[in-house]
Amino acid sequence: MFSVLKFELSYRFRRPATYAYFTILFLLCFLFVTTDAITIGGAVGNVNKNSPYTIHQVVMILTLIGALIISAVMGTPVFRDFEHNIHEIIFTTPVSKLQYLGGRFAGSYITALFIFSGIVLGIFTGLYMPWVDIEQIGPFMLKAYTTPFFEFVVPNVFILGVIFFATGTLLRNQLAIYVQGMAFLIIYLVLSSLAGDVETNPAASLLDPFGINSSFYLTRYWTPAEKNILTVPFESYLLWNRLIWLAVALIIVILTYRFFTFSKSASFTKFRKKKFQETNLSTPVGNLNPGPATLLYNNHMKWKQWWHQVRFDFTGVVRSVTFLAIVLCGVFLLLGQIPDAAKMYGTSIYPVTYAIIDDLSSNFFLFILIVITFFSGELVWKERESRINNLTDALPVSGWITMSAKFFSLCLIVAMMQLIVIAIGVLIQTLNGFYRYDFAVYFKYLFVSQYPGMVLLILLAFFIHNLVNNKFLGHTLMIVYFIGRIAASAMGFTHYMIWYGVTPSAPYSDMNGFGHFLYPKFMLLIYWGSLGVILFVSGILISRQGSEINFKTRWKQLQMKWHAGEGKRVILISLIVFLVSGSFIFYNTNILHSYKTNKTLRHLQAEYEKKYKKYLDYNQPRITEVNLHVDLTPEKRYAHITGYYYIKNKSSKPIDTLLVSWSDDEVKINKLNFGILSEEVENFNRHFTIHKLAHPLLPGDSSKVDFDLEYIHRGFANNEEELGLEYNGTYIGKSYLPSFGYSEEAELQDNSDRRKEGLQPKTHTMRLLSDSAAVRNTYLANDADWIKYECVISTSADQIAISPGYLQKEWTSGNRRYFHYKMDAPILNFYSFLSARYAVFKDKYKGVNIEIYYHPTHQWNIQRMNDAIKKTLDYCQQNFSPYQFHQVRIIEFPKYASFAQSFPNTIPFSEAIGFIYHVENEDDIDNAFYVTSHEVAHQWWGHQVTGANTQGSTMMVESMAQYTALMVMEKEYGKAAMQKFLKYELDEYLMGRSGERIAEQPLAFNDGQGYIHYQKGSLVMYAMRDYIGEDSLNTAFRRFIRTYGFQSAPYVQSPEMVKYIKAVTPDSLKNVVDDMFDKITLFDLKCNSVQCEKKGNRYSVTMELEAKKYYADSSGNQKQTRINDWIDVGILKKDEKGKPEYLYLQKHKFTEGKTTVTILVNEAPQEAGIDPLHKLIDRLSEDNTKPVSVKS
Repeated sequence: MFSVLKFELSYRFRRPATYAYFTILFLLCFLFVTTDAITIGGAVGNVNKNSPYTIHQVVMILTLIGALIISAVMGTPVFRDFEHNIHEIIFTTPVSKLQYLGGRFAGSYITALFIFSGIVLGIFTGLYMPWVDIEQIGPFMLKAYTTPFFEFVVPNVFILGVIFFATGTLLRNQLAIYVQGMAFLIIYLVLSSLAGDVETNPAASLLDPFGINSSFYLTRYWTPAEKNILTVPFESYLLWNRLIWLAVALIIVILTYRFFTFSKSASFTKFRKKKFQETNLSTPVGNLNPGPATLLYNNHMKWKQWWHQVRFDFTGVVRSVTFLAIVLCGVFLLLGQIPDAAKMYGTSIYPVTYAIIDDLSSNFFLFILIVITFFSGELVWKERESRINNLTDALPVSGWITMSAKFFSLCLIVAMMQLIVIAIGVLIQTLNGFYRYDFAVYFKYLFVSQYPGMVLLILLAFFIHNLVNNKFLGHTLMIVYFIGRIAASAMGFTHYMIWYGVTPSAPYSDMNGFGHFLYPKFMLLIYWGSLGVILFVSGILISRQGSEINFKTRWKQLQMKWHAGEGKRVILISLIVFLVSGSFIFYNTNILHSYKTNKTLRHLQAEYEKKYKKYLDYNQPRITEVNLHVDLTPEKRYAHITGYYYIKNKSSKPIDTLLVSWSDDEVKINKLNFGILSEEVENFNRHFTIHKLAHPLLPGDSSKVDFDLEYIHRGFANNEEELGLEYNGTYIGKSYLPSFGYSEEAELQDNSDRRKEGLQPKTHTMRLLSDSAAVRNTYLANDADWIKYECVISTSADQIAISPGYLQKEWTSGNRRYFHYKMDAPILNFYSFLSARYAVFKDKYKGVNIEIYYHPTHQWNIQRMNDAIKKTLDYCQQNFSPYQFHQVRIIEFPKYASFAQSFPNTIPFSEAIGFIYHVENEDDIDNAFYVTSHEVAHQWWGHQVTGANTQGSTMMVESMAQYTALMVMEKEYGKAAMQKFLKYELDEYLMGRSGERIAEQPLAFNDGQGYIHYQKGSLVMYAMRDYIGEDSLNTAFRRFIRTYGFQSAPYVQSPEMVKYIKAVTPDSLKNVVDDMFDKITLFDLKCNSVQCEKKGNRYSVTMELEAKKYYADSSGNQKQTRINDWIDVGILKKDEKGKPEYLYLQKHKFTEGKTTVTILVNEAPQEAGIDPLHKLIDRLSEDNTKPVSVKS
């Protein structure tokens, strides 16, 4: 065996491929540590780039990607002997099966381990480069490198290596060797989709051959502090996963040894039928006299040659096992992922075409890239690899005909794959009982928007393969192109004219179709398409002819062909198109619009902060009245806004300087008059201007600010991400208008970026509670308190325009439609403007007009939204305060953003949420109902009470809206629905704190972190309701809103709300309030065992329960503390539909250690444990309950 091993190692370490693979992994990791070009491993925020967690993640990800490398190394040792026809020599030597297979495998395995050592060496080397940001580097920990390598690389390479080695050894088929690596990638993708659902991930993680999902399952809730110091434990699902796959590998080892034979035929081919039979060549065939040949070189014959070549290449590819395997793998991936696609809280959507095609095309795109990369090389190299190239080159068939036919055949193949996507989409819609097939959307999305970009890749691939002298080098260069495309964007090369084939996205919306997105995309396609043609033709000119393959000879041939006129006209015309289209694109992106790189934008943000931070809290007037005339021209994406503010000096000091902020530097300011003579003394990048007043605005004085603004869309920008003014579905806000004062939101938020610009890291993203200046503003606006609001908004004749307020008048003039809205009471300085072709649902409930404006085909959940509005209005008015408006409107807007937002009596609502959700099962969470209730609740929590611009204010707004929605939902759907909802909220909160970039804060001091005020807010408020009772808690909120509703500055802060909650909390539970609101409190709750005996007609359930409590700091370091808490103990059964019914649910006092609880229930239980509804924050909630078996 040693001789075979020595030979294999000698062979491997003489091969350039071994060092190429090592170098690729080394450089990826080196660049990850030393630059921002490569982003892998989760090293963001406070997580170090050399932390054990980060290194572990990098190892896992690159092992996954490296499956193709493992396949190439481990699948070929035995196959190589047959490929080079030396197997007969080897098989005549006195080598045993064990020596031969063991030596080949061991040599390849050692080689693979050497290749993957490039990962840890690349990270380690990168740490010592002088330009590395030392703030992202932690202390050196040897185990951070050794643990993932020996616990994951070594077993993963062994497991996959055994499988790949067995395939190559027993099948001896090159196709099987290369396809198997991709097959395992697909298995991982499908299992990852399953593991993403908190209800199914434990089981799915066991089946992952890489162990990535099992590892993620163990570390998914780790905090930044834990990620920096802990290595991934080899336990639980990860341990079982490794044992399962090692057992599989050992079984495969045994089978490989058992079935391998020293024979020419592969082990599993002896049952195949012979494909060919011998022909008796001695049989007379008669006189053959074909007669004189007729030579035809006309255009018709050229067309026949071309079409024959197209058909020949097309059928050759689509009938090949390789192609069928790739397509089938892709189809299986799509079918495997679709059941969990497009879900929110586990609830599916109606399979509308655009949503289906979004999921399918993005998942199938990888396989199209594989086909382009692989088969472009196969088609170009087919004759040469078959050793008939000298013959085909001598045939009277033009190389142009042959190569263009090959190109066109691959285009047809890719088009066929797009048709497969359509077929699967229609199948999925049909299986879901959805028969509204939007074939126009299918074809526009796949063939108008996406397909031309694929053709660009085919042109590039043919050029590369014609240029190089090695097929595998061509494949490698294509892969380098794809990696470079990703890295270029990360390194700041974001202009679409830089990297070949990069074009803007063109998202589709039911409301707005492709909108304005296709125009810039097509212009870039013309630009890159013309270059692609130049490359393709150049590739044909320099392609290999006959036996001359050295580049110098081919270059001379190209020059001769060029002088003979071959391809000259096509190249010159394409060059002209390339230059003209490029000039036009540059004119649009860099002259009509201002193009800025990410680095430039970062510099500007830093400069803004350095120069103008001194104006933070600078005395400015307050807006007291807004009167607007907004003319929208959707078909031109144009807005003309005129109107006025009234501003007032509410301070005790004169104001002689106005600071004006603009969100869009391309706004055309026709007029800006402050009512006082002024001079613009400074203008920073058209985003921030300083105006000196001729005479100051005295305390108590007011002034009228007139303005005339235009938003004109000329051509297109490089970054066509401005979403607002749309053909159908305009949604813009007050950011289109001037505001006063310095904006902290315009500062750099990422601490890594701040360090690069010489700025101090942020320790908070909201102002501190102790900041006396911050209480003068709400967190929604820093230039107004309560305002009068009136607006006339016009739009196209076929659209409806909406803004907050009550409709005073509607009229039509010419081809314009006008709407006059006015508020009858002061509102926050928070408003929006919408316009689209809407269907309208109207209802009236207890004096409140309900209106829902929706896209005509999105009618499914209108009644659910209507019910949610009514039930939320009832709940809030009964428990908090009267509704201040007599109208509620929901207005749909395009799916470019996935949120809803509550303005005064007006709620814009994305088509991506709510409108297309499909509540099919009883245990589905009704997202349309939930989101609607949450947003209606904001009419109280946000529009009656709004907090100061300090920490914790979002608790009084977002957490309270969550609480209200939970109460309304529970009354509508019961506790069982809450159990599922809270489980998702718990998972998202724990995942959120895992990715914290600055510092986690307690709920009452949160810095506007969504995972805290939404997800943790839900858990805390629901638990507090449970502890002190809904009536008591609502009493606190009712008193709070009575005191602080509609208040002016200074604005209320979160500790005040906590005081009101404490006031209604019994002394014995006041520590719960502290734990919930003022601390980061975690629990470790566990049901160790459950026993149940039937006693007469009742059932005695005995549980051994365990409870521990921890306090955590802002980095996630936790410390156990004494527990003395009341916690739910529950016993339940499930009905025939699987819906839980609680036989017992009461609180019990838990102290240190284990607690035994015995409960008598009247029915046979099925499950029992501690905190079954997931009200408390427990990082391992899966062990809270256990199934119950009854002993008779």
